Amino acid sequence: MLGGATCANDVVVMRRTLCALLALACAGLPAIAMHPAAAAASVPFITDPAGDGNGFILEGILPLPNEPALDIRSADLNVTSTTLTATVKVADLATPPVLAAGIAFRWDFSYAGRSYELLADKSASGETSIAFSDGGNLGPCAACTTTFDTAADTVTMRLPMSVLNGRVATPIRGGSKLYQLAAIAQREFVDFTATADTADTDLPYTVPGAASSSPSPTFAGKDERGDAVVIAVIDVNLVPYHWDFDWAHMPQQLDRDKSNDLPLNTPPNKWLPGFPNPSTFKSFQPLSIHQAPTAPQADIATLDAADTKSWDKVKSSTPDAVNYYWLPGTKVIGAVDFNTNGKIHGTTADHGVGTTSVSVGNLHGTCPECLLVFINTDASSNVEAALAWATQQPWIDVITNSYTLNIFADDLDVPVDDNVHVVGPVAAETRAASLRGQTLFFAAGNGLENGFVLPNNTYTSSLSGPDWVVTVGATTPGLDDESGAGKPSDVAGVGESYPAAYTSTHVGGTGPSGFSGTSNATPTLAGTFGRALYQARRLLPGPSRTQQGGVIGRANKPVACGKARPRCELGDGVLTAAELRDRLFLGAVHRNGDVAVGGLLPLPKPSAEVEYADVGHGVYAARVERNDAIWMAEVERIVGPLIGRAPALARPAGERDWMVVDSYCRQQLWGAWTGGYYATGVTLPAPDPAWPLRTALASACAASPSLPLD
Repeated sequence: MLGGATCANDVVVMRRTLCALLALACAGLPAIAMHPAAAAASVPFITDPAGDGNGFILEGILPLPNEPALDIRSADLNVTSTTLTATVKVADLATPPVLAAGIAFRWDFSYAGRSYELLADKSASGETSIAFSDGGNLGPCAACTTTFDTAADTVTMRLPMSVLNGRVATPIRGGSKLYQLAAIAQREFVDFTATADTADTDLPYTVPGAASSSPSPTFAGKDERGDAVVIAVIDVNLVPYHWDFDWAHMPQQLDRDKSNDLPLNTPPNKWLPGFPNPSTFKSFQPLSIHQAPTAPQADIATLDAADTKSWDKVKSSTPDAVNYYWLPGTKVIGAVDFNTNGKIHGTTADHGVGTTSVSVGNLHGTCPECLLVFINTDASSNVEAALAWATQQPWIDVITNSYTLNIFADDLDVPVDDNVHVVGPVAAETRAASLRGQTLFFAAGNGLENGFVLPNNTYTSSLSGPDWVVTVGATTPGLDDESGAGKPSDVAGVGESYPAAYTSTHVGGTGPSGFSGTSNATPTLAGTFGRALYQARRLLPGPSRTQQGGVIGRANKPVACGKARPRCELGDGVLTAAELRDRLFLGAVHRNGDVAVGGLLPLPKPSAEVEYADVGHGVYAARVERNDAIWMAEVERIVGPLIGRAPALARPAGERDWMVVDSYCRQQLWGAWTGGYYATGVTLPAPDPAWPLRTALASACAASPSLPLD
C-alpha cells in the first residue's frame, strides 16, 4: 500500500480585499528587451490599449457622490545593478478627493518563477510607507523608498537590488529575465474595479547592464553536463506543465552563464555522462507535450487535455523491460511507468506532484538546478519493481521515496500504517546502491493512523530501517517535532502545509492546500542533499560526475580548502557519498522547541534523547518560509565546511552516542556496512540512567536476530 500520505492542512492566504487588479490585456505586445546602451531608460509597461488616451480607468464599485475615477496612464520598470525602480503614472494625482482617504499602488513582478510585490502607501494624513514581499508575508522594507509626486502625477517605488538578491536562489544580473505581472491601485475603505479585463499579463523585461552588486557563488566556470545531478522520485503521477519543471525557469537558464545551460531538447544519452545506451531499454523515445506557457495563469488541465494522444502512447514497464520516455523542453530527462495502466501523468492533486515539486521544482524545490527522473507506481509490488530498477542505475544520484509498505496491515485489511516490511530483496538492493554511491531517502512515516498522533517504528521496515538509507522525520512549519512521525529518524524536514505545485491549477501557481507529511519532508531533504552535491561538483575542477566505489565527485586535481577548515573533504579532489551524507547530518540544527501532538497540541519536550529519536541530527526548514536566504544558508551549512570556507557546526551533548546506538540497532537488524556511526571496533556507550531510551535500545538490539536481506 502506498502510504506516507499527505496530511495536508488547508492554508487560506488572505489578500487585501480593498483593491482592484489593473488589467494588462496586452498579449499582443512584443517582448521588452533592454540593451546595455539603454540602461538609463525605463520601458513603458502599461500603455494605452484602447488608444483613446484614457489609459486604464478604476471606478468605484459603489457609486459615491463626487468620487473620482483613478486613471492609470502608464507603468514603467527600470533595473540597474543597484536598484529596481517601478513608476506608476496617473492622471490628476493631486486632485484632493483622490488622496483624501488614502491611496496605495502595488507592483507585482516575478523572477525565476517566483512572485514579488512592492506596495507604496500614502495615508489620509499624508504619511508614506513602502512594503516588500517575496511571496510570503508582506512586511515593511526599511531600505526601500517611495515618492508620491503630485506635480508629475507619479508614484515611484525603489527596491535595492541587495535586498532582492538576498531572497533569490540565483542573483539577478545583466541579462536576467524579470516578468512584469500586474500593477494594482487600491483605495482605503473603498473598493475599485477595472473596466478592462482582469487577467495578469506576463511581459518579459531583460535586465540591462553589468552584473548585480550581489555576486553569484564562484564555481569552476565549466560545462555543467559533467556536474549535473539527477534525482529520481518514485511516486504516483506527474504534471510536467508546471513551471517547476519547465526548462526555461531553471536557474541555469535564467543567468548569463551559457556554459551551465543544459541541452534539454536533446536525448539524455547524447550529453549526460553515465547515461546508458538506449539499446538497454525495451524502448527509448521522447514524449512530446505542450511547453509551459509564459503566462503564469495558464490552466494546467487544459494543457494536459490537449496532449491526450501523447499520453495514451505511454507503455508500462518491468525491471527487465523498461519503456523509457524523456520530455523535451523540461527538466524531466526520464519518465518510466511501473504501473499497470501506463499513465505517468495525472492532476496536481496527485501525490507525485507534491514530491517532485518540493525536491526539484524551479519555484518550490530545494534543488531547482537538479534534473528529474520520475518513476510511476501504484502498489507495493510496483514500488518494489521500481526501486529494484532505480537502484541499479549509477547515473541516478539520489532516490527519494515518500511511501511506506505495510505487510500486516495489508494482509489483515486494517487501516493502520504498521510500517512492517521484512520480505523481498529491497534491503539488499538499497545496500548495494548505497555502497556504490547512490543516496536513498525514505519517509519515516506519519504514524500508525497516518495523522502524526501515534508513532510507527522505522526499524521494522526494509525501506526506512537499514543504516545505509536516510530516514526522514517531520516537524510543524514552526519546527516543533511531530510526536506521531516515524521514529527513530536521521534528520527531519517540515511536514505540514509546505508551499508546492500540489493542487495548483495554473502553471505558475502555488497550491492552496500546501503539501504535508513525511511525504513532503523527505523530498525536501533529498533536494537539499542534491543541491549540495551540485555545488560540490561545480567546485571540483573538471567534469566530476561519477558514482563508483562510494565516490560521487572526482576532480582532475586537488582543491584548496579554505582557512576555516584546512582539512576539508574536497581537499583531495574526491567526494564520497558518505562524506556528503555526514555533512548533511552535521549541518542540521536542533530547534529545542515543543513536541506537537497530531500537528496541533504543543507539549514540552521531555528530554534530549526524545529530540534525537524525533528528528535525528536536527531539522532543515528548506523553503517553507518562502525566504530563499534561509534555504541558501542551510545549504551553505553543508557546502561551506565541505570546501573549508566555514567551520563545522558544534554538535550537542549526547548526540553522537545516541547515533552510535541507533546505527548499531539498524545494523543488527539489517546487516553491517562501513558508512555508519557504528562499525567493528566502535564501543557502545555504557548504560546510563540519564539516557534510559538509549540504554534500552542498546540492550534490546543486542538480542535481536538479523532480518533477511533477500
